[in-house]
Amino acid sequence: MAGRLTRLDCELKPSGVRTLDNSFGQREMIQLKEQVIVSRPTRDCFLYLADLRTLVEWDRNVKWASKISRGPVGKGSTFQVIVGIGRIPLRMTYTITQYVPSKRIVITGRSFLLTVTDTI
Repeated sequence: MAGRLTRLDCELKPSGVRTLDNSFGQREMIQLKEQVIVSRPTRDCFLYLADLRTLVEWDRNVKWASKISRGPVGKGSTFQVIVGIGRIPLRMTYTITQYVPSKRIVITGRSFLLTVTDTI
């Protein structure tokens, strides 16, 4: 329904903290919380965020994203993502590990350099 406001809380952190495991076995913790209010139904917003191919539209560090698994977006879907770390492109594979429609998405991204887990 048009005109309805939906609050999107994007907490990029598991259990309170986003952790990055780098290739040296070190754990770095980053906590980031963003909130946006949009004039769209919650279901539409959830479907948009769950399809990680849209990362290039709302995450300025993402340079390219493609779905590599078959079937509809949901738990177990995998995506190839290229993230810009400074001027260095980093290829990551993201998997949706939790998918609760219109409520919660948890994604885990892995590369040779680090592992991240984001909760949206």
